[in-house]
Amino acid sequence: MNIKISSHYGLDKKAIDDLIESIDNEELENVCNIVKTIDSVQLAYFLSTSISDHREKLVNILDQHLLSDALVHVVPDLQREIIETLGIENTAKLLMLLDIEDIVTIVKDLDRKSIENILNYLPNATQKLVEELLSYPEESAGRLIHENMVIAHIIGR
Repeated sequence: MNIKISSHYGLDKKAIDDLIESIDNEELENVCNIVKTIDSVQLAYFLSTSISDHREKLVNILDQHLLSDALVHVVPDLQREIIETLGIENTAKLLMLLDIEDIVTIVKDLDRKSIENILNYLPNATQKLVEELLSYPEESAGRLIHENMVIAHIIGR
């Protein structure tokens, strides 16, 4: 049986090679154009599998919207690395683009001081919601379901 793997999470080898080459050559416009053609899971995959030098350069190049969506999909250790690269203030700006649940998913594994520093840059309403959700145990109903969530049963299925 001969199995050929030509892509990872839909990200083909050519796209990966083109992205690496553009990063190495500091072709910012090419990097942005390539990244705009892939989704957040593919970008997260690239960030997860690339060398730290490429990852750091890409994080510094990327538009906040593109990076914020990908940040949700990377493992906590890589999230912390990206947050360190961005700094607290830029991380907070990036997090403001996300839903409260995604913010909680990202900050929950950080140390208390980092969480407090990031929350200080968020709007008060967002800060209060994040703190409220973080106060519940992980996987509890309080953490998973909140007042902005509606659950409905589909009739006829």
